Amino acid sequence: MSPLLLESIESMIGLIESWPNEILFYLFSIIPTSDVIRKVCAFFYGNGVPCELAYRLYETCSGRTVTDDVCFWYTWFRTVMFGYGVHLEKYYNLRVQKYLYVNGPKLSQCEPVIPKPPGNRRTLIGFQTILCPETDGLLHHVRHVRIPCGTPFCDEQCCKCMCRTCRGEGK
Repeated sequence: MSPLLLESIESMIGLIESWPNEILFYLFSIIPTSDVIRKVCAFFYGNGVPCELAYRLYETCSGRTVTDDVCFWYTWFRTVMFGYGVHLEKYYNLRVQKYLYVNGPKLSQCEPVIPKPPGNRRTLIGFQTILCPETDGLLHHVRHVRIPCGTPFCDEQCCKCMCRTCRGEGK
């Protein structure tokens, strides 16, 4: 039997309850826009979640197809300016528990975001402001979704990516 999708991601980056409230809001509560998708992708990319798992979870949570958009942003983070892109997006790093910049792969991935005055807003963690009966029911559903490939999860790959970019059809 294939592994559970959320459980596989949580084993890489930590329990969903430890994720920033903003990311959970984007996943569960609003229609994905390009700006929102980029921020969610930065969170998953920066925390080391493979593209295939990121888009499958995003689609499960939002109920919308975002495969091509997620794969576009993952590719962009890896290749912009030949790997020397600076401050491509900020994301909350769960390991160090602070905001870092996504930089191109040839630059430091541990560069902290320096907050601009008026100061340090505390990052809300977990479902504090968005848990309601609808979100709770959806979270229960998400916890039981399996990775659809039907093969064991190994080497951080669940299945072959089926987005148009990876199939060679372009965006």
